[in-house]
Amino acid sequence: DNQTMNWQVDEADNQTMNWQVDEADNQTMNWHGGWSQGGDKVWGSGAGMESVNGNTVHYYDSGMFAAHARCGGPGCALITNPAGHRTINHFHIHFVHYHGYGASLKKSLESKTCGHPGWHGGGLPCGGRAKFFPEI
Repeated sequence: DNQTMNWQVDEADNQTMNWQVDEADNQTMNWHGGWSQGGDKVWGSGAGMESVNGNTVHYYDSGMFAAHARCGGPGCALITNPAGHRTINHFHIHFVHYHGYGASLKKSLESKTCGHPGWHGGGLPCGGRAKFFPEI
């Protein structure tokens, strides 16, 4: 594997990211509003989703738009990991194209929630429940 990727965050403002990619890999990094792509993730600043608040929401929305531009449509999921459930404390958004089981689960969730208010369970993995939020 000829790829090397080093990133640094300027601790003074916690926003500057410097990327270095081995030229042999010919990988490109795309910047969008302070967000950059590395593999199947879009990287921004901040520790994690707990960094999102009323003052920063527009910045993190731009990250979701950047991730969505790389993985849009009904066969894609945008995912962030909550505190305590991640291996790195640097905000990033996974973008995942799903097939098979993921597509089946999405269809099941849609049939349970679309046009049906409230929380719905039964037949979901790990005793899960789902709710559709039309106001979002």
